[in-house]
Amino acid sequence: MRIITYSKKDIPLIAGIIAKSFEVDIQNSVDKTLTLGNDKVGYRGDHYVVSLGEDRVRMPENENFKGLKCEIQITSLIAHTWSEITHEKGYKFEGELPKDLERRKNLLAGMLELADLEMDTYVESFDRYVSKMEQEIEKGCLKHQINSMSLKRFMEWKFPDISPQVFRDMDLILNELKLFGLRTIKELNEMVCLAYEQELRRVEWRSLDEIVRNILIINNPDKYFAQVWNPSMNQMNRKNYELYQRFNVDIDRICKDCNICII
Repeated sequence: MRIITYSKKDIPLIAGIIAKSFEVDIQNSVDKTLTLGNDKVGYRGDHYVVSLGEDRVRMPENENFKGLKCEIQITSLIAHTWSEITHEKGYKFEGELPKDLERRKNLLAGMLELADLEMDTYVESFDRYVSKMEQEIEKGCLKHQINSMSLKRFMEWKFPDISPQVFRDMDLILNELKLFGLRTIKELNEMVCLAYEQELRRVEWRSLDEIVRNILIINNPDKYFAQVWNPSMNQMNRKNYELYQRFNVDIDRICKDCNICII
């Protein structure tokens, strides 16, 4: 069987699980990257020949597997793609390739290996960014650009009592924040007044989409309905309507101007 990972950095983690779960035949297991050496390119992956340990063989459901071995291959998605292409082409051709095709094959293998390394670098950089952002938001540092990750972390930090923390349409909310002209979490946070936080606790709002949208509307209703509001949305929930009234939004005028009915 073959286990395919998105990045090479996950291969050692999976190898550790295999080592704990099976008896590994070290002599017949192989790291294909090491067998290539430093001066060759091609398929890369870790291959483990394994069998069930004594404790698992004693289980009735595993009796038929006693003494049997199998091979578990672990490789990255890019290396797997290379393996499948060359394997499939190998069935259609025997003998040596023309020199120009052999050279192109080797160049492609080298490019894919570099892509694998760059993928690992990207994944590690992304993970570091997310970890740093989460730590900084938890400490009240809100300088980060608004994106799906930072907005989720901000809502968890700002409104910890709301559970579960789920957005119905993250893409829509991100677009509304962009149309409103907000770029950073700090800008959004500065628009949240204490009275609105108390309102959320009192009424127990649960829709994160509406919570963010209401922050914008309460802060600057005319700007929201001029720049963000979708004219095709000609209805407004009465709960929201009454909320805007409590925060002195001239919602009756806005509903009349935008042809919005209260339901």
